[in-house]
Formats: sequence, structure tokens, C-alpha cells
Amino acid sequence: MTTEPEKNTSGTVSAPVDEVQEHLPKVEHILKSLTKLIHGRKLYAENNPRLLEFSREFEGALKAFFRFEDDLVLDIDQHTIEWQGNRVYENNQRDDSIAFMLHRDGVGELTIGAGAVGKEIDRLVKILTEEFYKLSSDEDVVTKFWNADFEHISYRVLDDYLSNEYGEGQGADGDDQIAPDTADHPEMLPSLEDKGRVIISQSDPLESIDGYLKKLILRTCPSDDETEKESYFQSMVGSFFTISNEEINLYHEELEKCKSADNINSFVDTIIVFTLLKDNPSAVRDVCGVVERMVEYAVEELDPYTLGQILTTTRNFRNSFQIPENIIAFLDGLEAKIAEDSVVQSLGEKLKFWNKDSEAILGYFVAVGSAVVEPLLKVLHNVEGDKLHKEICDALIAVAGKNINGIIDGLDIDKPEVAFDAVYSANKIGMTNMTAKIRELLFYPDVKIKEEMIKLVSRIDDPETVDLLLTAMSDENKRIRLRAMEAATEKSDARVRERLAEMAFGKGEPDRAADEQEALFKALGRVGDAGTVEQLRKFVEKRNFMQFGKQRENKFLAIRALEYIHSPAAVGFLKQLTNDSNSLVQTRARRAYDSL
Repeated sequence: MTTEPEKNTSGTVSAPVDEVQEHLPKVEHILKSLTKLIHGRKLYAENNPRLLEFSREFEGALKAFFRFEDDLVLDIDQHTIEWQGNRVYENNQRDDSIAFMLHRDGVGELTIGAGAVGKEIDRLVKILTEEFYKLSSDEDVVTKFWNADFEHISYRVLDDYLSNEYGEGQGADGDDQIAPDTADHPEMLPSLEDKGRVIISQSDPLESIDGYLKKLILRTCPSDDETEKESYFQSMVGSFFTISNEEINLYHEELEKCKSADNINSFVDTIIVFTLLKDNPSAVRDVCGVVERMVEYAVEELDPYTLGQILTTTRNFRNSFQIPENIIAFLDGLEAKIAEDSVVQSLGEKLKFWNKDSEAILGYFVAVGSAVVEPLLKVLHNVEGDKLHKEICDALIAVAGKNINGIIDGLDIDKPEVAFDAVYSANKIGMTNMTAKIRELLFYPDVKIKEEMIKLVSRIDDPETVDLLLTAMSDENKRIRLRAMEAATEKSDARVRERLAEMAFGKGEPDRAADEQEALFKALGRVGDAGTVEQLRKFVEKRNFMQFGKQRENKFLAIRALEYIHSPAAVGFLKQLTNDSNSLVQTRARRAYDSL
């Protein structure tokens, strides 16, 4: 018989008592492993096996809980964290408490969904670590949560979030915060029980290399402190197994030489010079016969890499020597065989998806030159995969020369992947004169194409491009709106400031998401002037209730704009806000004022 679910203090349904007791150890393990991971990120390098172990333990603890529950809802108090009314974390030392750090910045409840395991959890741990050790003082926890744009992690802000209970960087008693150490967390410290010198005989079991090195290295450690010993061990091991950048570069060079070598082409490159022996016609005939058979073999095998390399070799040979007429005719015949239509068509048919041969085939096409433009265009309209499309576009740009603008304008943009190719190619060549066909792609129903178009439009100094960006700032997709706003601020056009002000201070502004509001006011600050400062003064007089991170208070948004304006009026307004009645507004204004 189980207990009926009850309503907890936050209004959510509590699990039955027997289920709570069953899952309580799992939640405690989650908080314990989170603590170890946060402390470990301070102590160890990112790729340290110990830190990776802590990370896997934390992720495993979450997965074990989410096998039975969809959400983990944690109530945050000053020194404790509770789940379903049960205390799962407690630490009264403010400078060493995750609960105090969250509670101090106003977080009263944290909810983690099962879908957060992975990248969102990594972002959450990074935010907590930065705040815990004051690695970044620009923003507090709540602001970082807003900017993280979580999908599966949510939080509630305490009603007294904006109160001055604790002050800036201090506890209620005014004691300065200090970075924690691992003294209260012995489970973080590695075991260093192996000490001294031991003689091993053949009958003894084998010892791990890690254990042997640890004992060997720690014999020279000057400290008896366990943490310093581990740090010394990690440093020494790193020096043993680290390869210098100079050595790595040398290996890379040798590898590239091996990759670029081709036995058939190397042979052709070596003997083709003997075709210049004017006094020995029979030797010339023999050499020409050997080279011709080599080429015929490569053609028959349809080896694109060898064919491309031989083309490059014969052309370099032409440019390096004075070639007799009969040898020029011989080279013309070789190159015609290599570039004949059947070879081009057969190799083009192999380009369906990106694979290990695609790079060699495209290298062959580039070596052939402008004659392959039409075959490449045919291939482009029939292949799949973003990578292959981009590589074909690069090849087209390489062989088309001055005709590339016309080729881009002639692409079949009814196919989304080819429409993207058109914009990608336009960006690649630095197109400055957009045709109407290319310009309309900014309104294509594909986000990737729109983003690529904004890159193109932002580079072109033309009043028409400003019109396009102003239109894109009202796009239905938020990513496009944000990209367009950012690009528009690079334009020296008063219309951009007017449009941004209209968006920021208009009736629809409070309906925007928090990250878009912030981006909007940053953009306004970048193009703002004295008139903008006056608009911001009126804006802060409006009352805007902050509700669990969904809206930014007007003063915060005004500060975001003011710190980018860099005018006396903006600096004066920021200084005024440093004396605001709201402590958090004071803090934000002070940071912005000091940075100016």
C-alpha cells in the first residue's frame, strides 16, 4: 500500500513517501558528485582522468535518477538544498557552499529535466564553477542562467532577489568570500598509499605503470601535503609524455609529404625530362612510350589522384623548360587523354556522397580546369551532403574564373541545397554586386540560407543592404532577427538607430524573450547617441515586474545599452544609476561605469 501524492510548498505534486525514500539516496549522490565535480574543475586540468571520472560519475548519478523520474526539482535555502521536503545537501560554510552561492544570487528553486543530461548539464556545471571560484565577475548566476538559453533547465528567483540582505560579494555578516579548498572533501584527494622503494621479483604480480610511476615520482616530491603530491605527480607525468609543438609540426610535414606522394606521378616527373634529349631520338621515343603507358593505365583505373598529379606535372614541365614542338604535341595528347569527356563523366558519377575519394576527384576536376564547369554544375545539382556541396562550390570557383558571377546567378535555387550553394559561393568570392535573384534569398524559407545571406549582406556597403537587414530584423525566426540586428549595427545609417529604438521602446518590446531583449539593447547601444540616452531615461521610469527570469527589468536593459554608447550623457546616466535604491542595479551600473 502506498501513500497518496501530496502538494508540496511550491505547488508541485510530491511523490509517494515510499518512492521518495527509495530515490532519496540517488538525489544525495547527485549533489555529492556535483560538489566533487565543481571542486575538481578548480583542481585539475580539463583532460585530467580524475576530472573525467568525476564528470562521468555526475552524469551517471543523473541518469540513474531519471530512469524513474522526469524532473529533478531542488529547493534552495541559504545553507541547504532539499528534494521533496528532504534535505539532500547542507553546508554552513558560506565560502564552500553551493546552496549559499545560489541562494545569495536569488535562485530559490532549480529544476533539471531528463533532456538536460549532456550539453546543458555541462553548461550548468561551467556556470556554477565560474561563479563558485569567481572566475568571471561580469555577471551573477541568474544572468548567466538567462544567457545560457537552457531548454531543459529552469529556475525560480526569490522574491527578495533584489534585496540588499547580503551586499556585493559578502555574507549577511559582511565576511568576504574566499575560494574554497578541498580540506572538507577528502574523497577528492587521490590515494597515495604507495610510498618508498619496493623490490619486485619475477614471482610477484605485475604492477600497473600508473602505480609504478607514482611511487617513483613521489620519491622526489618536496612536500608531504597530499594535494601538492598529486599536483607534482600530474606535472611530472605531463612532462614525460608531452610532445613539443616543434616535433608535432615535423610529423605533420612528413605525413603530408607521404599523403601527397604518388608513385606513378613521381616516376613520370622523374623521366619526363629525358624527352628533351635532342641528340638521342630513340631515348625520347622510349620515354614518351613509357609515360604514355603510365597515363593509359591511370585512365583505365580511373585513379583521380594520379591523373590530377600528372596534369600538374606536365604543366609545370611546360613552364620550366623550352619544349620542342614535337614534345608539346605529345604533352597535348597526354592531357587530352586525361581530360577526355568519358573520364570526366565517369569520375563525376562517383560523386554522390562525401567519401575518402571525393577530395581526389575534385582535385582532378580543378586540375583539368574550365572545361569541367558544366559537368561540375550537373554534379552539384544531384549530390547530397553539405560538405560535398561546399567542396564542389570551391572547385567551381577555382575553375570558372571571371565567369563565376554568371554561374552563381544561374544556379537552380528552387532546390534549398543549391540555393545555399549560391549564397555560400557569393560569400566565398566576396561578391559586391548582388543580382535580384541573390538578394531575394534573404527571404528564402530556410534558416541556414538566411544566415548565410546576412553574412553576405553585412559585407556590402550599399543602402539597399540596410533595407534588407531592417526587414530581416522582423523575421519570424529569432536567430535571424538577432543576426540581422548585429549586422545592422555595423552600418553607418541613421535608419538602423531609428528602427532599433522603435523595437526597443515600442509596445511589443516586453513580449520578447530575455536574450533577444538584451541583444536588442546592446545593438541600440552600439549605434546610440545623445537622443538614445534621453529615450533610455524615459524607459527606466516604466515599471517592469521581473518574473522568474522571463523579463529583464528596464534598468538592466538600459545599462546594457548605456555601456556601449560611450558618450558623456551615457556616462552621467550610468553614474546616476550607481546610486539606485536597488542593490543589483547599483552593481550592474557600477561595473558598466568602471569599464568606461
